[in-house]
Amino acid sequence: MIIGIDVGGTFTDAVLVDDTGAIVSFRKKPTSADIETSVKALIDELMHPMVTSIHIGTTHALNALLQRKGLASVGLIRLAGHRPDFVPQLCNIDVRIETIGGGFECDGRPITPFSEREAKEAIERLIAGGAQRLAVVGTFSSLYPEQELAIAALSPLPVTLSHQLGGFGIIERENAAVINAALQPLFERGFSSLKYKNTPLFLSQNNGGLLPLERALEMPVLTLSAGPVNSFMGASRIAKCEDAIIVDIGGTSSDIGYIEKGYVKRSFRLSEVAGIPLNLPMPDLFSLAVGGGSFIDQGGIGPESAGSALFREAAAFGGERLTLTDAAIALGYVTIPMANPKRVSLSHNEAKRFIQRAAEKILSKIRGHKPLFFVGGGALLFPEFLWNNRGEVLPEASVANAYGAALAEKGITIDKIIPLSEQDALEEEVLHKAIQEGADPRKVRVVQCDVSPLAYDSMKRARIIITAMG
Repeated sequence: MIIGIDVGGTFTDAVLVDDTGAIVSFRKKPTSADIETSVKALIDELMHPMVTSIHIGTTHALNALLQRKGLASVGLIRLAGHRPDFVPQLCNIDVRIETIGGGFECDGRPITPFSEREAKEAIERLIAGGAQRLAVVGTFSSLYPEQELAIAALSPLPVTLSHQLGGFGIIERENAAVINAALQPLFERGFSSLKYKNTPLFLSQNNGGLLPLERALEMPVLTLSAGPVNSFMGASRIAKCEDAIIVDIGGTSSDIGYIEKGYVKRSFRLSEVAGIPLNLPMPDLFSLAVGGGSFIDQGGIGPESAGSALFREAAAFGGERLTLTDAAIALGYVTIPMANPKRVSLSHNEAKRFIQRAAEKILSKIRGHKPLFFVGGGALLFPEFLWNNRGEVLPEASVANAYGAALAEKGITIDKIIPLSEQDALEEEVLHKAIQEGADPRKVRVVQCDVSPLAYDSMKRARIIITAMG
């Protein structure tokens, strides 16, 4: 048996799933400010002697990045002595920068000399300036990582190395490394104490697989899209459909994603999170600011939302703001304990217009003609007729995220630039590393492999993003 948990900004949901994949029991609690209180309470309620692992999906990293809250001060070392004036690309993140000699040309020739003494002095200045974590980025370090590794060996602080996050572009690698370093203490506070004797704990990651807790604490950036990915995978399993369009309607936003051959479709565009360009393999999804907590007024719907304060701020619960949930309650589309429809100052036509407009906004962003399914707590606010007979609100819609987490497999994604002649060896490597991450050796297999040859490269190299699960 497995416990699957989804930690959302408003609620934390948990399911107990048996060996056949059936939901035995489920629970829901408001998300506590410290995360671990609500998570531990749900685990204690669902814990069973037959539970073999606990899987947690969370939007904690994404929400912190969007709100710029709880992020550590980062010291960044750039191995780019030829570009001391390199302009930082990150906004509203506390980053101190030291540029030192080093870096490589694409053919492996050093650009400027690298000095361990210079690197050590840069580390000391960053720490003296208040850096809590370090990040290192070097020109073409994804091909030649030795200078980044040398700096890591010199640092007394935890270090994120850009080459470990893959990709070619230095700006995107730098951004990913800085974000990862900034998120590490936040994850340690929220999850490091969640350890259960004889029950391993895993966190969901962007590729739809699982990371051991210790690995997730080192690489929280790999969990940025875990929330919607779990929802898409859970919906696919509930619907028993391996090619589908999934819409996850939450309290603050709605995410639209695609399932292909049973797995979340990966984006081929440059990924961007919270307005920051990244190099990370991310799901192909579209988010819009329409959710159950979205405020409504004469100006329209959202983008502001009551979020976790829904039961304090929404009119039906005695608050002073109108939300989409209020409109659905007024229309009788949903019944919620403690909610009073008479408190909602909307006529029937006004409430209906807001709900219809929200449904139209979501439908306008859906592309393709695959089967369409709706999940998430906010999906229950919309009767199926509003979707123009195109989609279906799934049973267990409100716990699809937790269900997706419970059914997730152990695995790993490798993002490397290598000669095409080494692709077979990379496949062997990813299978071996997936087993090291906990994948079942009897079930492990390559589930996705994207190959992008480098233009005008005499060495015939390619960026290969490959995922193995089991």
